[in-house]
Parts: sequence; C-alpha cells; structure tokens
Amino acid sequence: KPEEQVQNKKLEQELAQQEPPPDEYLEPPEDAAALAQQKNKQREPDAPNAAAAGFQIPRALVLGALYGGGPLVLVLSICGAIVGYKTLRRKRRRTRGTVVQRASAAWTEVVDRLRDQGLNVPRGMTRREFAAASTDIGWSTGLPFASRVDLAMFGPDDPDDGVVEELWASGLTELKAAREPLTRRQRFRAAVSLTSLRGQK
Repeated sequence: KPEEQVQNKKLEQELAQQEPPPDEYLEPPEDAAALAQQKNKQREPDAPNAAAAGFQIPRALVLGALYGGGPLVLVLSICGAIVGYKTLRRKRRRTRGTVVQRASAAWTEVVDRLRDQGLNVPRGMTRREFAAASTDIGWSTGLPFASRVDLAMFGPDDPDDGVVEELWASGLTELKAAREPLTRRQRFRAAVSLTSLRGQK
C-alpha cells in the first residue's frame, strides 16, 4: 500500500518538525530547593516593614488626642500665661519706680502671694494689722517684716537700693516659709490663682 506509506512518512516528518532541537531544551536547576527558598525570600517583606505594618495606635490614645488634646493644651496655656504674668509683675515691682515704691512693692508682693494661697484678710488693714491677722496661717514672722517695711518707708532716713533689696530678699524668704506646709496640689492652685489679679495695685 504505497499510499499508506506516503502518509506515514508525511506524519513522521511533521512530528519531527514539531520537536525542538536538542540545544533548545531548558536545563533543570542544580538545586531546586535553593531556588524555591530564594523565591520565598523575595516574596517576604522586610522585618521592620512588616512590624511597622502590623503596629496600630491604641484607639483610646487616638480618641484622647482628638477630643482631649485641644482642651488640655488650652488649659495648660492659660495656666502658663497666669504664672508668666505673675513672674513679670514681680520683676516690675522689684525694679521699677522710686526706692520707696519698690520698698512698698516688696510688701505688696508678699500679700498678693499669701492671698493666692488662700489667706482671706480684708484690704484696708495696716501692714502690722495684716501681719497680726496672718499669724493664724502660721506666718509668725510677718509682724517683724511689716515693721521693717514701715521703717524703710516712714523712718527718719530715706531707704537706699541696699535696703530695698534686703526687704525683697526677706519677703521672698517669708513666702518660702509660708509655702512649706502646702501640698503640691495647693502650691499649684496658688500659682495659677487669680485672686491677686483682682483689684491688684
């Protein structure tokens, strides 16, 4: 059957043409396990980035920053402004005006600070009356301090800068002694109190 032989030959030729030549075959990798491990490493994210991607800010912290951060900053700003103003006021009282005015201001500073600490003594008293009334809060040295201020202002000799500085140093010592019995909360409340800012001199 010559026709069948011709067809078989054609089929063999077609199959031979479809097979790739020997040099086009891909060589298998020498170490298949190593190749798979290398691919897995390429797919894995870096450790720090993975940790960062998994980190989440606590919800309570986010809510606190959104709803409590603004008011807290406002309150702290107001407290800082009050303390800063009192510091500036003390500096002006100590450095501005005549010698007699600065001597009187040393007493005024002490009185204002004591009022901020809660001392409720009516205005209009003399210095010695105020100091005597202040013994109830433990200011036992207030009367000698009041006498020194009166002497500097109304004594026979005009005070000088040295006397004024001594009065201010003595007044700050008096305040330090008056603060010692206070708790930390009481000291903070005194520092931000507005009492001495009402009707101040």
